[in-house]
Amino acid sequence: MVPTMVAAGLVKRFGPVAAVDGVSLTVSAGEVVGLLGPNGAGKTTTLRMLAGILTPDVGNVCIGGLDIHDRPLEAKRRLGFLSGDTQLYQRLTTREVLRYFGRLYGMADPLIEARTAQLVGELEMGEFANRPCGTLSSGRSSVPTSPGVLARPRPAHSRRADSRTRRDLRPVHRRVDPPGSAKRAGPCCFRRTS
Repeated sequence: MVPTMVAAGLVKRFGPVAAVDGVSLTVSAGEVVGLLGPNGAGKTTTLRMLAGILTPDVGNVCIGGLDIHDRPLEAKRRLGFLSGDTQLYQRLTTREVLRYFGRLYGMADPLIEARTAQLVGELEMGEFANRPCGTLSSGRSSVPTSPGVLARPRPAHSRRADSRTRRDLRPVHRRVDPPGSAKRAGPCCFRRTS
């Protein structure tokens, strides 16, 4: 089976500073990986290289067997990246944002509608699904997607997420990595410390 994600020898320098120096990892379906370290250790830079947002000076990243720099659109369709400071479109409703991301990922309209209804129900978003995102607390401004790799720079227990949002995200993370499922063919999930 092809690993969900492989990074080989990632290096990123900013002038004389080596922000990331030789990171390699292989992640299989069902695994949850944490990037731990103090401020300035290169966690965010690593995640940005894994997501194809930053190009490594040395090394490469493959998602589901696709090199993210040779075949960026195909590889990125298999990736969900939610930055800790992602700004949602303030005038769009939560439901509209979910639909937008479904289209961005190339999902068919019937699947978008079904997935949107599923997420609104499972995450108990009914009371605010039709409100503009600009009116939501920062803890409710997360966009769940359905890719092969989920990357969340801040864990679900982040201080920015309110208690209800943390509780509501637990079942989503369990679906990403349900108990006893380390060898299943499904997504993997990355998280990093603040």
